[in-house]
Amino acid sequence: MEITAETSNFFIYNILSDAVLIDSKIKGDSRGYFNRLLCIQELREFINFETIVNINHSFSLKKGTTRGIHLQLNDDAEEKFIYCISGEIDDYIVDLRKDSQTYLSWKRINLKANDEKLVFVPKGFGHGFQTLSENSEIIYFVTQFHSNVNECAVSFFDNRLNIELSTQVSEISEKDSNALSIEQYESLK
Repeated sequence: MEITAETSNFFIYNILSDAVLIDSKIKGDSRGYFNRLLCIQELREFINFETIVNINHSFSLKKGTTRGIHLQLNDDAEEKFIYCISGEIDDYIVDLRKDSQTYLSWKRINLKANDEKLVFVPKGFGHGFQTLSENSEIIYFVTQFHSNVNECAVSFFDNRLNIELSTQVSEISEKDSNALSIEQYESLK
């Protein structure tokens, strides 16, 4: 993966269309290290995003727990920064912007605790993840408040996406099991 931008605190890599991987430059010494996880001022020079309004925390007990693919629609469309604080996950992003040249393209990004990487998920992208270890935790910084009216879930298992999960699904919610097919998603306004 090539560096597409660099700041004093971050390396930024293009993943898919407007989605990027942000890798922190860790400053360490004999005491340990310091990591600037986010710097709005520096990142806004290279990534256009709105103000963060929520920080969410997700804990998954079992390896193979699968969550997503989630997004919010219309005026509630959100951007997210994803960071793994415990365990290991495969993070999945899917371009669900119907007018995009990379529509229905997806990427899998491996995130581990202490690897100091964040994934930036733009508006119109779906997001999901699968745990690769027990007791996995992520935090994600989001730019919109949650909307029950405009929340949407698209199936990981839709044949048009052809997503290859890294491990067998051990846990999945009823909502995610019954998520929309791409055909159903395309029929939404």
